Amino acid sequence: MLKSVSSSPRGPLVAESQTSSPTLVVEPDARLLLQEVKASIQNQYLVAAEKGQISKIRAWRIVRGLDQNSLAARASMTQPEISRAERPGHVAKMKGETLRRIALALQVRIDDLF
Repeated sequence: MLKSVSSSPRGPLVAESQTSSPTLVVEPDARLLLQEVKASIQNQYLVAAEKGQISKIRAWRIVRGLDQNSLAARASMTQPEISRAERPGHVAKMKGETLRRIALALQVRIDDLF
């Protein structure tokens, strides 16, 4: 049974029990929580790509935190070319060199785009 909970401005919460010594109660770190939420959202995009709901190029672009213009600049392409590449089913029609440039810009293997 918890008797009391105390906290100092510089330290974690300490819970004192009636039957044992003080127990450390860890408060969640806001940065860690933010990282977990971000990873969960990124995973949802990759799952949607696996299901065919969005293209894998779009999913990887979002996971990498890029917009279409940024990806286009990194891949030496134009934004409309990236937009077309992100259409579901369009990857199979793309030339190898185009896929290579997009994969390099996204820091993934070409196979990860299929």
